[in-house]
Amino acid sequence: MCEGDFSIAELFELYKDYNDVFKSLYRLNTYNEDEIDKIYTDIKTKLIETNLRSPKYIIENSINAAVVYNNRYLMSYFRIFEKIKEDYHLENIERIIPGLDKLVYEKYGFCYNPKKRFKHISFDYLDKNSIYKSIMDDDIKSFISFTETTDFDINQVIYDFLNPRVMYYENTYSYLELCCYYGAARCFKFLRTKFNAEINENCLNYSFLGGNPEIMSECLKVVQPNANTMRYAIISHNIDFVSFLVNEYNLPVDSHYYYDYDNLEAFFITLDHDKNFKERLCDAMHFRIPSLCKYFILHGADLNQRDHFCNDGGYPIHLAVQYNMKEIVELLLSHHVSIECETLIKVVKPIEIAVDEKNIEIIELLLSYGAKPTAKSLDLAIYRNSKEIVEILISHGANVNEELHRFNMLSSAVFRGHKEIAELLISHGADIDKQNKNGDSALQLAAQENKPEIIDLLISHGAKFDGIDHNGNNVLFYAAKYNDLERVKLYISHGIDINAKINGQTALFAAVQGNGFEVAELLISSGANVNERDASMNTPLHFAAKLHSSDITHLLISHGADIDAVNNLGQTPVSKAIADVLSDIDLIL
Repeated sequence: MCEGDFSIAELFELYKDYNDVFKSLYRLNTYNEDEIDKIYTDIKTKLIETNLRSPKYIIENSINAAVVYNNRYLMSYFRIFEKIKEDYHLENIERIIPGLDKLVYEKYGFCYNPKKRFKHISFDYLDKNSIYKSIMDDDIKSFISFTETTDFDINQVIYDFLNPRVMYYENTYSYLELCCYYGAARCFKFLRTKFNAEINENCLNYSFLGGNPEIMSECLKVVQPNANTMRYAIISHNIDFVSFLVNEYNLPVDSHYYYDYDNLEAFFITLDHDKNFKERLCDAMHFRIPSLCKYFILHGADLNQRDHFCNDGGYPIHLAVQYNMKEIVELLLSHHVSIECETLIKVVKPIEIAVDEKNIEIIELLLSYGAKPTAKSLDLAIYRNSKEIVEILISHGANVNEELHRFNMLSSAVFRGHKEIAELLISHGADIDKQNKNGDSALQLAAQENKPEIIDLLISHGAKFDGIDHNGNNVLFYAAKYNDLERVKLYISHGIDINAKINGQTALFAAVQGNGFEVAELLISSGANVNERDASMNTPLHFAAKLHSSDITHLLISHGADIDAVNNLGQTPVSKAIADVLSDIDLIL
């Protein structure tokens, strides 16, 4: 294949099924169950079963967008949503528009968004006796009767959480804007003639959704189309509208729009107009269709053209990895693209994206072509808690003692609570006492984060637990603070200094302030000084009295705590407790 063989007509033919399915979804105009089922069957057989799109993608991206820009058929979209959810047992839907979520809640008694963003949404617009419904149906007789009532106000705005501007949280619409959105030509003409309703930019944009040529023509007489108009033309999935704006107004097509709204035809129109397919491989990549990417590559597209619109200015190989297109990754590598290339802003390599995506096949493919494991890739594998990927990277030379940002690799695993990975790193030679850039060892970090199982693991491998961390605390102090009796026993059994002052306080202070009776009891029985003073000359008894901890107060006194000890403010434990209570009362009053 060569550049001269690149054919837009061939692309239209090759992806006719893909385009037809999305066109039927975005331009849905039926309530008929058989017709809805036909659309769903096409989605299932031509998109999902061919692995062009996942069921989750269809709901979270395509249906969500289509409903907003074609809300007349909300209930029909909901039926397709239900069919996908039932057939593919989708439970974890992360993005759903409020209108659909409200229908889910009303029918099934639960919702996907815990904040119930739909609670202010009303479906009253479906009421046959509403002015909204008369506009939706372009029922001029009914509409005129509403305008003749005494409370009709041509300047009234309608609040609607289902229409397009829901994406921007501006939910008010004029009657004329709604006429444009629904293609209600008769109501539109009436408002213009009777009330001289003013056409604005929204009217023009919505007219491309409504698709009524008369309304579009009238709006174009008043408003000059712009990039936002092109966006609505793309959303409409009417390729004639896109071609019209490209050819008559020379409007560019922002690539975000045809990705976001599944409009591959709009992409082809752009290619045909600009005659620059060699520079558009990244655009093709965003559709996540391997055969389309392959078509571009084999016809001579520039493999080193950066993506200037999305993905941090990456190269085609970054996108191929991100979208898990192994065949395309291998094809690009066979064409000798740089395997160590970096994105423009975040400075990310292909191997790091593959690890973040947890795609083991692509990771192994990249490594087989000579990709070098980086500190970032190993840290990402740790973050993703993938023991298998960590092992793969280590087997290919990843440095287990390397540092990234403020952590070394062992500290990274400890901080995230990934015990198995911490154990794996240790088995491959991770320095167990190596300090991170804060000056903390892995054990100190585990103590700070209260990770008892990891603490035991580290100590079993000989981790040192003397010394203090960057907060000025030792591991015993944290164990007492978190009321971790077993770790306190462990540290004491290894001879840790019970009366070591940490930031002016001993572990007994931490136990008292954490209301840890058993820990305090163990510390005292092991030799903790009950009359130790902190920087303000408070004793543990001062804090026990302040916290109204009667059990610990009795424990301290029974072991010789001085009830008359005075701090820097001249307060005894009792007077300090009284002073603190009075202070709290003053705050309340």
